[in-house]
Amino acid sequence: MENDDPEGDEQIDYFDSLSDEDEEDEDMAYYGDFFSKPGQKTSDKTDKSSKTEDSEDEYLEDDKLDEKEYDNAVGSAMNDLFADEDEIDAEEQVKGKREDQMSSFEKQQQQIQAEIANLEAELVADKKWTMKGEISSKDRPVDSLLDDPESNNLEFDRTSKPVPVITDEVTESIEDLIRRRIKNEEFDDLPKRVISDVSKFHNKTKFELSDQKLTKSLAEQYEDDYNNIDSQQIEVNEQVKEQHDEISELFGKVNHHLDALTSAHFVPKPHQFRNIDIKVTDTTAAASINMEDAQPTHVSSETTLAPQEIYKIGDEKPQADGANGRSEVQLKSGLSYSKDELSRDDKQRLRRSAKRKKSKHFNEKRDLQEQQQKQDANNGGDHKRQKVGQVIDTLSKAKNVTVIGKKGEMRDVKGNVRKSQLPQNSSNFKL
Repeated sequence: MENDDPEGDEQIDYFDSLSDEDEEDEDMAYYGDFFSKPGQKTSDKTDKSSKTEDSEDEYLEDDKLDEKEYDNAVGSAMNDLFADEDEIDAEEQVKGKREDQMSSFEKQQQQIQAEIANLEAELVADKKWTMKGEISSKDRPVDSLLDDPESNNLEFDRTSKPVPVITDEVTESIEDLIRRRIKNEEFDDLPKRVISDVSKFHNKTKFELSDQKLTKSLAEQYEDDYNNIDSQQIEVNEQVKEQHDEISELFGKVNHHLDALTSAHFVPKPHQFRNIDIKVTDTTAAASINMEDAQPTHVSSETTLAPQEIYKIGDEKPQADGANGRSEVQLKSGLSYSKDELSRDDKQRLRRSAKRKKSKHFNEKRDLQEQQQKQDANNGGDHKRQKVGQVIDTLSKAKNVTVIGKKGEMRDVKGNVRKSQLPQNSSNFKL
């Protein structure tokens, strides 16, 4: 359908948001703007209109505030937004009080706050170029390395050898050294060498190398050099030896003269001969050796015995304090413990070690028996025959040895029947 109304061509967006201009133009409408309160006359309307005009004039006058009042209002708003209430109250209270009215705690807090403010200002402020670490010439002022006293403590790389700084102390020390050497006449400088002919001047001696083939090897050359050195030393040693012999001979003569002089005054006593009587006595009852015993008489013999002699672990006899030796065990460390004192793990460890020892002994014994059986099998019974022959030889050396056979006959060791001298009867028959 078509709308004949020309205003219908304009489309209205019902969902579009209202603009700020429309909001500013619109004023809030109240009931009192259009209607009077019940029970009031028209004169009240005139009074109300006059009051509204006065209020509008006051509002316009309030807008014209001073800049200081405006700054105070903005500052209070900022404090309300960004500061804590407790801090604001404390600052206001401190500012409101005089120094005479403040307590010691409040004064201390005021000093601390002032120090904190100063430190924060130092941290935020721009630092000196010497405190910025590595810095280039662009970031520091001109001639700062020369003028600034702190530049002496700076470290920087040197591309050449530094020139020594000559001070008054250095010059005085050099002057004192010169004066002292002049007084002592210590002119020990190197002598100057005047070179007249440069062609003949050589710092080192020339070494001539021969082109001929050597008849001796290098080892023989070293041997000859060593022998030449020894021969020179031998010549020196012979001269020293001759001097030593001469000195010893002279010293012997001096000792001989000194002995002759002393023997005239210190003559030994003549030897006295004594008669020696030899007596032989019967010493069968006396001990063969009498050894001196330096032990005290009141000490018992038990204290002189070693611990192993008094008590031995593993002995069946009762020992000190009524304890049996088998009830104690000696460990590898050398310490002895009672079996009751050992823990379960220690007891199991000892039991396993005892089993290992027994099994080792049994295996060694079995191996020895097997080895002997193999040897007997290889020898073919010769070992047994040799053993029987050795027994017969030992018995044949003895006298009155008879062997009774299976049938009761008497034979000698070699197997021959022994003939009895007397006939056997009931009187001389022996089983």
